[in-house]
Amino acid sequence: MKAQVVATVTTPQDLSFLRSHPDTVGQVDWLELRLDDLREHLEAAEEVAEAFRGKVLITARHPAEGGKGDLPEPTRFAMLRRFLPVAGWMDVELRTVPGADELLGEARTAGVRVIGSFHDFEAMPPDPVLGGSIASAMAHGLDAVKLAVRMERISDIFVLAAMVETSPIPISAMGMGPVGKLSRLVLARAGSILNYGYLQTANAPGQWPAGELKRLILAIGE
Repeated sequence: MKAQVVATVTTPQDLSFLRSHPDTVGQVDWLELRLDDLREHLEAAEEVAEAFRGKVLITARHPAEGGKGDLPEPTRFAMLRRFLPVAGWMDVELRTVPGADELLGEARTAGVRVIGSFHDFEAMPPDPVLGGSIASAMAHGLDAVKLAVRMERISDIFVLAAMVETSPIPISAMGMGPVGKLSRLVLARAGSILNYGYLQTANAPGQWPAGELKRLILAIGE
């Protein structure tokens, strides 16, 4: 799978922008609807998702991994179910996967691919933690694993790049923090399948504007 770009959609202003700029999806590959951020605007999010059906990645993030609103698991799962008919990907945290068998089954029945995510906003985890995340995604039959970690050093990028290149399962990998922007280009070149940028407002340190990220990834791939 070639490196693709995901634009994060986190605010009602993002939804308004997409309604008035329907050509935006041509500049990226996927729109990530962060349903925890959009929890007060789900009807508007449904309207946008329907317009971009098949290009939507849905996420309802766990509070411990950056989720907004301190939403309990049943609420997050209900939001994800609501958007399964228009989704192409669903993101579920690896910590949540063991209790999500029914939801994962519904996603598979709907033809929605599942990516299991792991986030560390504070540090670059040791290799066994990252390797364990890959193993967990494989053990649960997921389609891919997402590793988003804080990076302070250039060498951190190459540790994660080596994992991307050798993993038996597709990886979406990205750094946050001081070398975050550089990491997203290097990791895309190494084979990271989903590479996240922002639509209008960054929601993680180290993000590029999604359209610019797409242009740069295409340029370094030539």
